[in-house]
Amino acid sequence: MRVFYPGWMRDELIPLLEARLSEPARSRSRAVLFGSSAQGRATAFSNVDLFLL
Repeated sequence: MRVFYPGWMRDELIPLLEARLSEPARSRSRAVLFGSSAQGRATAFSNVDLFLL
């Protein structure tokens, strides 16, 4: 069985998400990364958990 790991690790994911948010959204809201991606334990079956405020 081959296991494929996510294309992004935590240190790569945070700047990618920041770049995708528009400037007005960044100044008015906050995104919190949690779960296995935030803890550096993401696997091929993990999703990205975001809490948007």
